[in-house]
Amino acid sequence: LNRHIAAGVINANKIDYSTFNVSQSTGVSTSYTPANLVGWSSTTLRIAYYFVIGKFVFLSYYITGTSNSTSAEFDLPSGLPAKSNNGLNVESNSGLIINNGGVVATGQRVYVDPATNAQKVVCQYGFTASGSKTIRGQFFYETT
Repeated sequence: LNRHIAAGVINANKIDYSTFNVSQSTGVSTSYTPANLVGWSSTTLRIAYYFVIGKFVFLSYYITGTSNSTSAEFDLPSGLPAKSNNGLNVESNSGLIINNGGVVATGQRVYVDPATNAQKVVCQYGFTASGSKTIRGQFFYETT
């Protein structure tokens, strides 16, 4: 493992730290309103925060409202697409799901959809297409 770290790479085709630049860090969190929602006809709360350290983006999100489909998707912060050619599928199984008023005991699968040029977050769960829908969670990803 030390051989890979010294070379700036953690495993072949995985995260490349050779271009890690702390000067790119924002040092503070920035709020943004997730855009291009899929799965809600209206929202009562739609907020996310992110901060950047080098090429890593740490994202926390909270979206709640009225469901109009079984999907739950939103855009990443503008100008911070996920790096899609590094062999990693950015995903997490943590977070809170409230589906039609009931808290779901199982986690949500959250991933960045490569079919959207690494711009859209998908929260995968069998949501109902009516009633209320809430997703809340956090994850990090490598940006370009």
